[in-house]
Amino acid sequence: MKPLSVQEQLRRRYENLSRTLRRTASWILANPAEVATRPLNELSTLSGHSSASFIRLAQELGYDGWKGLREGFAQVLRDGAGESMFAERLTTFNYLASPQAMLRTELKNVQRCYTPENAEVIDETVERMVGAQRIALIGRRSCTPVVTWLHYLLRITCPGAILADDRGGAFGLDLLGLGKDDIVISASFSPCSRETVSATRRASKAGAWTLGIVDAPLSALARVTDRRLLVGKESDAFFDSMVGAMAAVQWLASAWTSRMGAGALQRAREYQRLMVETGAFEPDE
Repeated sequence: MKPLSVQEQLRRRYENLSRTLRRTASWILANPAEVATRPLNELSTLSGHSSASFIRLAQELGYDGWKGLREGFAQVLRDGAGESMFAERLTTFNYLASPQAMLRTELKNVQRCYTPENAEVIDETVERMVGAQRIALIGRRSCTPVVTWLHYLLRITCPGAILADDRGGAFGLDLLGLGKDDIVISASFSPCSRETVSATRRASKAGAWTLGIVDAPLSALARVTDRRLLVGKESDAFFDSMVGAMAAVQWLASAWTSRMGAGALQRAREYQRLMVETGAFEPDE
């Protein structure tokens, strides 16, 4: 018989836990990627639950300490079986946070984006974009607006940018023929979109260089990309925040435009003239 996953263990024991441990368990079930990859003190800060409650919960499940429970979630991510657990999120986030609390949370997401590690990845990505024939952008489900916004920003100055979608046929038709002269930028949060991971893996096997915009270094998408931009997704609601990811793609687009210099300015002016000539803007009265 297949052993129970750590998530199933938590769900089966949930009703027998104390009220404090149930709240901690709900947060853990809703945030498996964070549990698997972040230190205990960070989890305590993110969740608002004490480190002691995490340790007591692990012991309630039969682990010697927190390390055993954490490894269980790391294995879930390695197996690609992470769950977003919207029901648990609704249990945990069943209140309307104050505007001040929301602002603090989103500021943390933005701060996690602007790290030295991400700066290094941005620099490498831009240099690879300069020599690429095509820059394919992939994002499904909640990350669709992330790559759509990046495509909108890049298409003004980057004729090789293409957005993979399913208009006019099956998803992925835009990705046919990708190879060593192309790069792929994908975005997905745990539990990752199967389509995004599969399409990115296929492009990588064809020789394309790949970048993942991810929420955890061990996520399914992170494991199939050459480099990763790690962003925060914390939220005061039951859905993931896209603020950190949006900040990352704006940073990438700005770095690309700066790198292209006069060439980017010339193309932007041509694009602007086209929009004016085709009546794209409604004149102010």
